[in-house]
Amino acid sequence: MSDRTRRYGMAALGAVLALAGCSGANGYTQTPEELTPRMDIVSGDNQTAAINTDFPAHLRVFFNKNGMPLGGHPVTFNAPAQGAGGTFPGGVLAVTVTTDAGGYAESPTLTANGIAGSFTILAWNASYRANFHLTNQ
Repeated sequence: MSDRTRRYGMAALGAVLALAGCSGANGYTQTPEELTPRMDIVSGDNQTAAINTDFPAHLRVFFNKNGMPLGGHPVTFNAPAQGAGGTFPGGVLAVTVTTDAGGYAESPTLTANGIAGSFTILAWNASYRANFHLTNQ
């Protein structure tokens, strides 16, 4: 193998590694934030509903790693068991939804219970979490 072939071959390998986002490729190293999946709230946070009525928007999250969607992952939405809170269809406090190909998971309709006050709905997958802040009036 000539020096020229070796030089261009190594340059091409470096370019491929850089495109793949590998640590150390051409001096680039991913940060822990880029390597760790995230669950970001898309819609449904900071809503208010009258007691015993539906909240106007579904709770929706985007599950991603470095901005790339993570489809096919379960996301559980949990309402509190006591005090102000709500229920999902069937009167249940928790539902699990699988993220779509775009990385989105959306809860079914949440209905405020009969107790006025603020509460939090937890959306989670393994150790990844997002908190929705809601109020029953």
